[in-house]
Amino acid sequence: MYKALLVEQQHICRTLKDLVDWEALGFDSVTCVENFPDALDKAVSLEPQVAIIGMTLGDRMGYELAERFREMGLELVERPVASH
Repeated sequence: MYKALLVEQQHICRTLKDLVDWEALGFDSVTCVENFPDALDKAVSLEPQVAIIGMTLGDRMGYELAERFREMGLELVERPVASH
């Protein structure tokens, strides 16, 4: 089974958790965090296979978090999502 880390505002995390059938996709753990430091901590403890990161995280940017994940040795496949 897989683990997912959602880094976004709580209402968006709740919506994503409700809309997606995570279990059917093979996920047994979906964790939400709202900020940069918590995301770093959770990434270390969970070692998620998937991270969905918001574009802005308070005063930081989502791409900065992706860069930190890479520096930490976490495997990443980057797939930008276009906003409409």
